[in-house]
Amino acid sequence: MRAASSAVVATLLLGFRPLLHGWVSKLDQRELEATLKLLLISVVMLSVLPDQGYGPWQMFNPYPVWWLVVLIAGISYLGYFAIKITGHRLGPVVTGAFGGLVSSTAVAINPARIAKHDDTLRNTLATGTLTACATMFARTLLLAFIMNSALFRQLLVSLSAMSAFT
Repeated sequence: MRAASSAVVATLLLGFRPLLHGWVSKLDQRELEATLKLLLISVVMLSVLPDQGYGPWQMFNPYPVWWLVVLIAGISYLGYFAIKITGHRLGPVVTGAFGGLVSSTAVAINPARIAKHDDTLRNTLATGTLTACATMFARTLLLAFIMNSALFRQLLVSLSAMSAFT
């Protein structure tokens, strides 16, 4: 089954070769390396890690831990391109909005690291982090709506207010 899936993906990539060449030609060397590294940690590394517990009480499972690594790297990667496409004013906010759907904590890490070295972006990066935090409340409401409608009704007013005033 994996061989057949790989053959289909390879055929699709070959079919989209002109489009892919156009995209790759627009990347500088650093961006291309970052893309390849993200693919390495997400596709290659994740596929070879065991999904089982190790240590006392089978407490450490490397697979979900590596998913967190992929998540944080992916958010940083998307954030970089969001800033490149939309500019320094809107990029962090776009990153915060989409990243907050996944993990507002993960989104807060990269802007904090950037703000440490660039004073001019601190306010914009803080806005992106706050957007991620506000999105977190909407994410919680969405999950409550899907999983437990009674809980959703109880949380609706308070989490909506928290999202609005963050």
